Order: sequence, then C-alpha cells, then structure tokens
Amino acid sequence: MKSFVSYVPTRLYFGVGETQRIGTETSSIGKKALLVTGKGSAKRSGLVDKVVGLLRGEGVEVFELAGVDPNPRLSTCLKGAEICRQQGVEVIVAVGGGSVLDAAKTTAAAALDEGDIWDVFLYKRAVSRAIPLVTLVTLAATGSELNPHSVIINDKTGQKFSLHSEHVYPKVSILDPQLTVTVPREHRVYGAVDIIAHVLEGYITAEGFSPLSDRTVEGLCKCVMESTERVLAEPGDLLARSDLMWCSTIACSGYAGAGYGTRYYDGHQIGHELSATYDLAHGATLSGLLPGVMAFNLKKHTPKLAQFARRVFNVDGSWRDTEVDVARKGIDSFKSWCAKMGAPVTLKEIGVKKQDLAAIAKRVLKNPEAQNLSEADVHEILSVSFE
Repeated sequence: MKSFVSYVPTRLYFGVGETQRIGTETSSIGKKALLVTGKGSAKRSGLVDKVVGLLRGEGVEVFELAGVDPNPRLSTCLKGAEICRQQGVEVIVAVGGGSVLDAAKTTAAAALDEGDIWDVFLYKRAVSRAIPLVTLVTLAATGSELNPHSVIINDKTGQKFSLHSEHVYPKVSILDPQLTVTVPREHRVYGAVDIIAHVLEGYITAEGFSPLSDRTVEGLCKCVMESTERVLAEPGDLLARSDLMWCSTIACSGYAGAGYGTRYYDGHQIGHELSATYDLAHGATLSGLLPGVMAFNLKKHTPKLAQFARRVFNVDGSWRDTEVDVARKGIDSFKSWCAKMGAPVTLKEIGVKKQDLAAIAKRVLKNPEAQNLSEADVHEILSVSFE
C-alpha cells in the first residue's frame, strides 16, 4: 500500500427529506447567496422555487446564475464570479448535478481570483481561496459533492480541463435521493457508468497494492450495477436510489483508491476531449470508451482485469483459459451490461467521426493530465473503441 493523505472538510447530510436543511445551513455561512442552477429541470420540478423559499425564510438574499450547460462553460463561471463581486456574495449554493456543482466551484474560485482563472486549469498556479459552497445534489454521477475537482470547457480555446483545489471542497453537501426521481433514464445510466469509471480506471492502473481498496472498488461496481437495474425496473425505489447516490459520493471521494498511489484516468481525459468536440454527455463518452480503455490496458494489467472479471462478473474460466482469456471475458461482460442498460458501447454510436480520430488524439495530449499517454496510445484507444 502506498502512502496517502486524506482531507475532507465537507459536512454531508444524506437521506430522503434532507433538502429542508439548505436554508439553515446556508444562512450559518452567509446572508448573501448566489444560487447556481442548470438548464431548467430543477426549475420545472419546483425545486428551485422551494430552495429559494427556504433560503429567504432564513434571511438569505438570493442572486441567481441559471442556465449552466451539461458541459459547463468558463464564460458562465466568469459571469457568476462578476455577480459575486458586484453583490458581495458570501456563499454559493449549487442545485443540480455534477455540471452545476463544477460550475459553482470554478465560480467560487474565480470570484476571489485576481488573475486569469484558466491559468489554474493549465497548472500554472494554484487556487488560493474561494467563496464557501453549499451543494444540493440532484443526480448520482460525478461525486462532486465530496471532492475538490471541477471540469470546465474554455469557450475560447475549446479545451475541457480540470481544476483541483482543497479550497473548492463544499462546506456543506446535501444528498436527498428523492430529488433523483425526475432524472431521465439515459442520464441515470450515464451517471452509473461515470461512477464505475471513477473507481475502475484507477483500480486497473494502480501502481500500489491495496486489497481493501480492491474490494471497495469491486463492491462499488457491483452495487452500482445492481442499483441501476433496480432503479430502471422500478423508478420509485428510493432504497435503490439511495444506494446509487451513496456509491456516487464514495467513488470520487478518494477513499475508494486509498493506497493505490499513482493511477491514470485515460478514459476520462479522452472523454473530456470528445465532450468538448461534439458537446456530448460525459457519461456517454465513458460508456463508449471504457471497454476500449480496458482492452488497451490488457497488455500491462492482465492480472487486475482478470481479478475484476472473477470478482465482479463471476467469470469462471475453463482449464483452457489463460488469464488474458478471463480478463477479456470480463471486458465483454462489462460491455454487455452497458448495452443492456441502454448505454452506447462504441464511439460510432455517439456520433464520433472516424476521420476526426487523429486530430482528437493530438488535442488530448494538450491536457496537462494526459501526459502518461503517447499520441499513438490515444489513437489506439480511440480506434479500438470506435466500433
């Protein structure tokens, strides 16, 4: 097991009905709030009006930044940062899925930043401070409620890069499974794939050996798959929704990979470029890429992939099967599960064009977090994943 540091300064409330806490929790931090929301689903469901009422009921003045895109734009964050500066905002409240939370985090950092916040995404400098953040999560997917990450598209450059800073950890996060009931089926599935990707990519490529983390990852994957199937079969199953939501939170909190040391998220980095190029849902790019990423890693990480096949999909190879054979059966099983849930399993299915693959491979390498790959590696993953 490799050495690691754990730091999670977020107070988290979990359970049906916990939405009611948002007014008192926010008012304890500040009396002027910027409310960040998405394209309208939270408004149509009545959630935004409910939250505004709870905030105002505790004496909080509310300013709004609505319309965050599924692939959040830097320009939206900068607009929010300007509102914060003009109005003296003391706390930011994010109501939505991972895109809304990511936009709120970057807004929180940009509002108190004296330079170009994109420099942080380019690893030229670090965030030094941020406005406190409260989150109310409506989708089980990214785990942004309990991590220090934000992924944003720069409108001007077309790059989709990440910010990482302990200053953007939410002060308070509220997870109410009831809020996920109105999420469309395809986004439930995309969210499930994203959760699995958060733990699976690190599990496969881990430098260190951590039996507890291995079992945690395997258990998370099985729980996500089982819970997703239950939710799709019975949308009103709040127990299944609770399981799925908690899996999402834990998967990207850092605990699931404790002791792994260096690990790589190639599917995520390539997926970010696909999202930026075609404006695709993040989870859709991952379901199209992950089987190919697993196949690419087969050469170097056969034992881990074979272990995954046995423990998660109960693959029982014959006496003729090599470890590579077992690992391949596991990859096929995962791909089949994604397809069964209705997720795309090739890049062609989500509209990626074959003639674009070479250019996409070049652009991926501009991401500061994709430096473990060569252009040939990226192109191989893209080609294997295409159809």
